[in-house]
Amino acid sequence: MTSTRTHTSTKTYTRVALIKEQVRRLLRRTVKLSSEALSKIGMGIDNRWIRKVTIYAMNNENLCRGELIFEIDWEEYDFQVSKGKASVTIDGRWVDDTAIEVDEIINLFNDFVTTYSLLTKCSYTYSQEIINDESEHVRIREILGHVPFEGVKWAKDKHGIVHQIPELPEVTVGCFLVEDEE
Repeated sequence: MTSTRTHTSTKTYTRVALIKEQVRRLLRRTVKLSSEALSKIGMGIDNRWIRKVTIYAMNNENLCRGELIFEIDWEEYDFQVSKGKASVTIDGRWVDDTAIEVDEIINLFNDFVTTYSLLTKCSYTYSQEIINDESEHVRIREILGHVPFEGVKWAKDKHGIVHQIPELPEVTVGCFLVEDEE
């Protein structure tokens, strides 16, 4: 007689805690930031000041060859919470509590950065309410220790993919790359 046993473990997080965990892992695996900077980014997410985290991969001519994005739709977040989904349960497919989509995007981005010997840097996009209020924008930048970002110049046309995380429909992750540089 043959029998099969399956053991499945799950963990439950608040939505915002799970989002912060994804951002923290993404940043720690793609760019060098201090613990203090990571804590401030967490505060920015807790307060809904940050709606997008972007990691750029730059070549030695300071041209962008890659971009990893993590974007939070705070209206969708509110909608999910209003439906009674303030918590999210994840299962064993989330290795080290990292969404499959986040893990895959990080690996794709890091492989590209390594292959082309690129340097990474990050930027943050604030919520529209903060962007629309200049004094609040300055205040939040000072609290988080951020400086204005001028944007990047792309080496060539970029191509990429974007995924929504099924367990966190308010989150999209994406990766855009310039494959050939000639």
